Amino acid sequence: MFAYRLTSQGVQALAPASLSLDELTSSLGGLYTTFRTWENGKRFLGLNLHLKRLYRGQGQPGLSPQEMETGLRRLIETLAPSGELRVRLVSALAPAQGCFALLEPFTPPEASLYLKGARVISVYLPRPRPQLKTTAFLKSAAALRAGFAPGIYEAIRLNRAGRALEGLSSNFYLVRDGIIFTAGRGVLAGVTRSIILRLARRLGLQVELTAPDLRQPFDEAFLSSSSRGAMPIVEVDGQVVGSGLPGPLTQRIMDNLLDY
Repeated sequence: MFAYRLTSQGVQALAPASLSLDELTSSLGGLYTTFRTWENGKRFLGLNLHLKRLYRGQGQPGLSPQEMETGLRRLIETLAPSGELRVRLVSALAPAQGCFALLEPFTPPEASLYLKGARVISVYLPRPRPQLKTTAFLKSAAALRAGFAPGIYEAIRLNRAGRALEGLSSNFYLVRDGIIFTAGRGVLAGVTRSIILRLARRLGLQVELTAPDLRQPFDEAFLSSSSRGAMPIVEVDGQVVGSGLPGPLTQRIMDNLLDY
């Protein structure tokens, strides 16, 4: 993993750390956003949206969004990756510290998760300031993941009424009678989520911004994030979703997102 500090004066390389990406992020504190590169590091998907969300919660971390984007692009050009990178920007609690850029080779999820679908569980885990990605919640999510049973890929957060909000690091969608349901409040406004909702409406699909009830029957489910794209869910809390295979509407979303 590569770690750098971005300031208005330029880019400073940090000493290599033996910590994982999440461990290093947690140690820095503040807010963060994560995404991947495309076309061997030449392109980003929704970079402006990632930066807007980061700045909306923290103010200006010692440099402007334009300076941050310029520094990040120069940094990736210098690394000259032969493959894609996973990028995490961490806005420190103290603006004078600037912003940290953490980069590692991008490893996509196993192909079988897209072909056969993922297994998830539901949990009640409060998330203060859900519109922001905080390192404090990252620690809580990591502790919960450590207790996952084998084969469980993600946990879906429930609200006090028992309705589904979002994953620990993803947005969540449920399909019932051809309608896509996803929580409109109390969740992170994911960059990939905004693209998916726009594509769904462009395809003529009905979208309801309502937290769905997992206790009622539903036909399909999927999750999304910047690193995963759209991924089908075939089991929730041990109960098979639909036919137990990725559903047709989910597949349609996956295909159109990949084309996008």
